[in-house]
Amino acid sequence: MRVAKDVATRIPSVILDDPDRQPHVWFTEMADSSLNFELIAWVRKPATLKPRRTTSMFLCEVHGALLEHGIEIPFPQRDLHIKTFPATAEQSMLSPQMLPG
Repeated sequence: MRVAKDVATRIPSVILDDPDRQPHVWFTEMADSSLNFELIAWVRKPATLKPRRTTSMFLCEVHGALLEHGIEIPFPQRDLHIKTFPATAEQSMLSPQMLPG
């Protein structure tokens, strides 16, 4: 939370001189493979005219700061279990009526 808030204070378009509009980080959810946060920051008008560019700038800066601090983004792990069938099951699955042509 501290890293994300520090990032917001380094972005030039973020409003920092108004005590009612200081950046905040909210912990919003505990998901299956993540802890989710929202960075709330008020930006000056030029940044509001290009919202996707502004969002991208924030995301790039937050990602870089997380890497600098050794904070990894978790990705879900998928396990694949391969089961073997007994010989009789394999034979019944390959019966002549199931084979093509």
